[in-house]
Amino acid sequence: MPTLVRTFERLFVALLILPMFNAAIAQGKGDLSPELIYSRSKGSVVTILTFDSNKAALSQGSGFVVANNRIITNYHVLAGSSSVSVIFNDGSIVVAKSVVAASQPKDIVIFEAETGNRPSLPLGDELQLKVGQTVYAIGAPQGLTASLSNGLVSSFRQDEGQFLIQITASISPGSSGGPLFNSQGLIVGITTSRLKDGSFGFAVGVGDIQHLLMVPLPVAIRLSDLIGDQAAPDGDLDTAQALFDKKQYANALTSFQKLSSPTKDSFDAQVLLCRIENQIPDYSLAIRACDAAINLQPTNGIPYGLKAYALLFSGDSESAEASALKADASFQSLLGLIYYSEGKYSLVPA
Repeated sequence: MPTLVRTFERLFVALLILPMFNAAIAQGKGDLSPELIYSRSKGSVVTILTFDSNKAALSQGSGFVVANNRIITNYHVLAGSSSVSVIFNDGSIVVAKSVVAASQPKDIVIFEAETGNRPSLPLGDELQLKVGQTVYAIGAPQGLTASLSNGLVSSFRQDEGQFLIQITASISPGSSGGPLFNSQGLIVGITTSRLKDGSFGFAVGVGDIQHLLMVPLPVAIRLSDLIGDQAAPDGDLDTAQALFDKKQYANALTSFQKLSSPTKDSFDAQVLLCRIENQIPDYSLAIRACDAAINLQPTNGIPYGLKAYALLFSGDSESAEASALKADASFQSLLGLIYYSEGKYSLVPA
């Protein structure tokens, strides 16, 4: 009898845990490794460079092939630009031709460009996502092309009627417009930097992409016809600048963080952020902002000088010297200070 009782007890426990075991198997069924997701997708993910009518660099973003000769990115990445260069992972560069579908409220745009035989990335369903699931993003944060990052779905949000996926993967300037994958390698969203909340990133749901593919514009329009975000005028950046000039650095940073993403991601804004972080001081964030500005305007000497300042006071005089040598004439005194700190007294200007 005791043996029979133990047998029934074991059977009862097995019946209890079997559904949980099957659920665990089902949840992991079809999951791909991060390596496989990356290798399958990187060829169809692009870096986007935008330029004004004078061919001066404006901004950088990411995008991906969504159909033959169709690339998708965030609306704010292209807004205000006159021309766009698309760089593939293999180094090939093509020029964007025209906008074939766009939604400023949804912050997505599809434009025409030669994609060759590169496949479009498969779309999934963001409604199947659950908080706690793993997601992967590929983009060009701070100009670091084809970078893979991972995180968890941390929540779902509404912003002015826009459904957003909140993720723990950080979305930096340059990441905007890149694909967000679930663990099966299907796109569930398009990453955007228009909202920032500490270490969290956000993505527009893939459903909005599918809707846009179904409703293209009646007539293709020029890139320059995309209007910029009017929610945060340039005057807002002037407010942050004025607070900085008054040496109210914490208030300047608070004002800066309230700006819209297109304003934040501009060259002038990143230079100002670098100045603010240098004064707070948070030199690692200052260097990050300076690098973003340098990526936007590689020939401008100001961010190199500001970066040199941050590097010097971080204790890296060698890198500070290299950066200061690329700075404009207004940073010559800083270069002399760097030489002095390195013991290169003969190079210090009299």
